[in-house]
Amino acid sequence: MPVATPDPIALTLLDAALPHVAFDGWSPATFNAAIAQTGMSQTDARAACPRGATDLAALFHREGDRAMVAALQSADLSSLRFRDKVARALRIRL
Repeated sequence: MPVATPDPIALTLLDAALPHVAFDGWSPATFNAAIAQTGMSQTDARAACPRGATDLAALFHREGDRAMVAALQSADLSSLRFRDKVARALRIRL
């Protein structure tokens, strides 16, 4: 299933939010800090992420999946057993 290209505004907010997640979780405080850090308006941020930090958390996981798929596509897994392929995919994703 193809994954839609993420909104660049949402990606900008995600990059700004990540340092705050360790302290505030995926919370309104994190979302507001990302807005403040990027200097974008509340309206633009809410247009990109209507559910605030919840949308950023979902985007974070989708981007992790996208990176895993790209890494697996470029890896030579042909000589691995199925279980080793699964283990490699899990290590890449984590």
